[in-house]
This record gives sequence, C-alpha cells and structure tokens, in this order.
Amino acid sequence: MIILRLWAFGLLCASPTFAASKAVENPVFAYTHLLPSPYTMPAGRLVLGTDIAFGLFDSVQVSSNVIRDIYKTYNAQIKVQVYDSHPFALAVTGGWEFYNLRSLDSGNPDLDITILSPGLVAAVGLGDSVAWFVGGNKSIFNVPVNFSGVTSSSFLRGTVAQSDLTWAYLASGKKGISNVVAVGASYDVDYKLLGVGLSHYWGGFRVGFHYYPKAESNPVLPLITGSTVVNL
Repeated sequence: MIILRLWAFGLLCASPTFAASKAVENPVFAYTHLLPSPYTMPAGRLVLGTDIAFGLFDSVQVSSNVIRDIYKTYNAQIKVQVYDSHPFALAVTGGWEFYNLRSLDSGNPDLDITILSPGLVAAVGLGDSVAWFVGGNKSIFNVPVNFSGVTSSSFLRGTVAQSDLTWAYLASGKKGISNVVAVGASYDVDYKLLGVGLSHYWGGFRVGFHYYPKAESNPVLPLITGSTVVNL
C-alpha cells in the first residue's frame, strides 16, 4: 500500500505515446523527466492508464491522474501547445487540485486546499538527439498555508521552477526513438525543497525517480509511465 501511494504521486509526466501519431518537428521533445512535454496528443486520442488524457484538439490536451484521485488528491490538467519548430517548442499549462493536508500526513493540519497552477514549459533542441527543457508553475492557494507547519514531502507541490535535459541515445531520425535518458532538477519555492532525479525510457515506457534530500517524509518520488491508447 505504501509503495502504491508513492507510485500514485509519482505519475506526473505525459507519456511520449501522446505525440506518437502526430507530426512533430523534434520527437525528442516528447521525452522529459519531471516537466510535462511541450507536445500535446492529436485530437481524438484517448490515453487510458494511471493517467487519463484526451486530445480535445491537436494543440489542446486535458488529463487527470487517476491514482491520485483515488487517494483523495483530486486533480485535472490542461496543456496548450503554442509553438513547435525543430530547435524550439513551447506549451502553456494549467492545473487544478483539491485535497486535505491531513490526508497526506496525519501530522498536518486538517485543512482543505484548492490550488490553481498556471505554468509553462519550453524545449530547446541541442542537436538531433539532445533537448533542454525549462519551465514550472505558480501555485495559487485558496487559503493561507503555513508552509513551515506542514510536513514536507515529495507528495506536496507548490510554486516550482524546473529544468530537464534529455538524451536519445538510440534513435532513428524522426521515425523512431528507442532508448532515452533524462535528468532534471527542481526547486519548490513554497516548501523550500530542492529535488534532483533521473528517468529512462524504453519506447513509451518510463521508469525513474526524483529525490528531495531535505523532505521530512517520503523524500523519493517514483516516476512510472505507460498507457493504452484509443483513437476515437
């Protein structure tokens, strides 16, 4: 149960399957560590798995993490692809969350929280097989939160700045990418947490982790993605 709960909060990034059947300028941009990809799914594509996501239009995608919902961290995300070229891509993101702090840790205050999280992610191509990503989000809380009075952990997320670096070390041009390694760093301004981590992709399946050395509980955030695709 503990492992499942850790896993639930780790499934945060879009699978590269989202962009697989849509023409894109740089397929490496579909693979990130902790940041979302600047790419969206094609219109009518439904992804079923630990994340449910749907392409409303070719440039607009909505999603929710199902296991986080089961554990009473109700969430929804939207992503709008703004620009795509081989050397550069940009997307605007938005998120909504509702949870009670005590449901995440018994030592936390009994406080219902709603969060709106506008953000963005940008990708820069550093050759045909390497990409650099920068981005983050601003978390807007509906009530004042005493962050110093909350048990910090990899489960919680405030206003975050992030950067990822991806290397596709087995690739065959624009038609296919086999193995990808991605590293990343993040800093949570609200909870004062620095995190670093690593991900590895085998096609559309990814395993990784993000580690917060100063988190008071659950400092390791597992990252696992994989899904079933339905084209409607």
